[in-house]
This record gives sequence, structure tokens and C-alpha cells, in this order.
Amino acid sequence: MPISQASLLHGDYHKNNILVDNDEISGVIDLCTAKAGDPVLDVATAMVFQRKDPHRDAFLKGYGDVDKDALHAYIIAVTGRRMVSRLASGDVAKAQEYRDFFRATLKEEPLQSAAA
Repeated sequence: MPISQASLLHGDYHKNNILVDNDEISGVIDLCTAKAGDPVLDVATAMVFQRKDPHRDAFLKGYGDVDKDALHAYIIAVTGRRMVSRLASGDVAKAQEYRDFFRATLKEEPLQSAAA
């Protein structure tokens, strides 16, 4: 996937690493996996971590315009990585959960991936 401009990526971007004060983002924590890359990867990581969160679509909407094809591809890649990582650590139940999400994501059309 071509990247128009590299950005600073958090690497573990999800709601538990975002500090909020009076409905405003006041900070972001846990930057130990920060790197440069495609910002859609951070969005995909957040979408995978929030796969069961009822506010998932609101998060995506709040993020702004995102290339849906790239997002779909990154969600598949992040989910696969998480599945293998959990399996390697012996957490079979979590690996199976990621496997099920991986399979469901593969079946989706890219424009539907954010509404899963």
C-alpha cells in the first residue's frame, strides 16, 4: 500500500491509552511502541482492540477520512498478528477469538469493515 506521508504512530492506540478530561483528549500514554508509518495502521489497531466496543464506529468517525481499502487490509494484518502472538503465548482462547474475528473480517467488503 502506498503511503502518501509517514506519520508518528502510537503502535497501541486504543481508548485505554487516551486520557480524557471534560470530554476533551488531554493526553496519550504508552508510547513504547511508537514508530513512523501509515496512520491508517494506528486506526486499524484501534479498530481491532475495539472490535466488541459499541462506540467503535464513533471512534472511526471521529478520526476522520480513512482509506477504507487500506483500513480493511491493516485490520486483517493486525488481527493475524494478534492471533499468532496469543497462540505463541499459550492463550488459545484469545487466539481463537482473534481467529474468528479474522475470518469474519476476510468475508467483509472493505467499505463494511469499519461497521463490523
